[in-house]
Amino acid sequence: SIKSAKNLYYEVENSLLNIFNQIKDNRDFSIDPVFSYAQDIVSHIRSQPNTWMQLLYKVENSSDSDTIKNIVKHSLNTSIIAARIGIGLKLRDERLEDLVMQTCFHDVGMLKLPSEIIIKMSKLTNEEIIILFGLPGPLDSIYAGGPLQAVRVKNKERLEAKRKIEEAICRTIRSY
Repeated sequence: SIKSAKNLYYEVENSLLNIFNQIKDNRDFSIDPVFSYAQDIVSHIRSQPNTWMQLLYKVENSSDSDTIKNIVKHSLNTSIIAARIGIGLKLRDERLEDLVMQTCFHDVGMLKLPSEIIIKMSKLTNEEIIILFGLPGPLDSIYAGGPLQAVRVKNKERLEAKRKIEEAICRTIRSY
């Protein structure tokens, strides 16, 4: 039997939350569970598109103080919207599943950012912009060898985590 949209959403959310926590903690992880969920999501959205859009409205409007959980929700919601758009564009299921997989992990680099920057509602400072985007700028010379050195290390960690995820996605997709 087909799982209900809400149950499937929460199963995928929990699976992604587990993977994102493993990534944040630099532990080994597998994206295989998400690949099988991608197939279920595509199938569900094809058969019940309105149910999924209503579900997104409900989960998007629920607040959670857990930064990682918010990143996971955002990533999952983005993948559902991307799948809905892909269906509208008449993409094949295989392409839709790839799209769901890729959008589930599109913001994984955010895991390496300080929570304060991710949830900040006001304008970012120059230092926060450098941390967020890893941009060299006029502050580079001011902080050379100081705090920016730590920023460079964090950005390197973000890029390494992203590279590992991309490799895992490619391996998984190739194996099917």
